Amino acid sequence: MGASLQDQNEGYCTICYELLESSNQQALSCGHTFCGDCWASYLQTKVQSGFQGIDARCMQVGCNMKVGHSIFESVLASSPKDKETYWKWLCKSFTDDNKNICLLYTSDAADDMQ
Repeated sequence: MGASLQDQNEGYCTICYELLESSNQQALSCGHTFCGDCWASYLQTKVQSGFQGIDARCMQVGCNMKVGHSIFESVLASSPKDKETYWKWLCKSFTDDNKNICLLYTSDAADDMQ
């Protein structure tokens, strides 16, 4: 690949067409770069849509790169409620995948799960 993906997109987010700035962009290891606002909107929607949201993929059409934990953490940092929901789904995924582990909920947490 000769030019960077940012150069190929002329330095613009291919979702909203805003200029990408170093302070407001995020990329996965696949190299697809989008603005922070588009990432936030995308991951908040994924997390709010339910348990499967933690398996979010890159927003680039045709790319199957999974969004990693560190991206969820950094992007959802400005939305404590969505970050908490992400952690809830992540813990559920871990306990569902590991049948020898039992997740204990407080009465408040059990109410939130319903």
